Amino acid sequence: MSEASVQAFKVLIRYMVNLRERTGKRQEELTFSAGSTLQNVIDRLNDRYDLALPDGSTMIIVNGKGWKQLANGLQQKLAGGDRVSLFPPLLGG
Repeated sequence: MSEASVQAFKVLIRYMVNLRERTGKRQEELTFSAGSTLQNVIDRLNDRYDLALPDGSTMIIVNGKGWKQLANGLQQKLAGGDRVSLFPPLLGG
C-alpha cells in the first residue's frame, strides 16, 4: 500500500432538498488527502457541481455543528468518517 493511500480518508457528503436536484445525489463519499480541510471539501463540490459555497443560503454542517461553530471555521481539518451535510436554512412558522 502506498503512503498516499494510507493517508487518504473518506468524508460522507449528504445533500438535502434543492442540492439533491443540483447534484443528482442524496449522498456520496469523497476521498481526501491527510490534512484536508472543510474548505478543500467545499472547493471540490463547487468545482464538481458548479456551486458557490458558502453562499449564505446553504447551511454547511460538519458532524452536527454548523461550520461557523467549528474552532477553525472553513479551515477545520477533517478526518475519516466525518460527515458534511448541506441544506437550506430551516424556515419557521
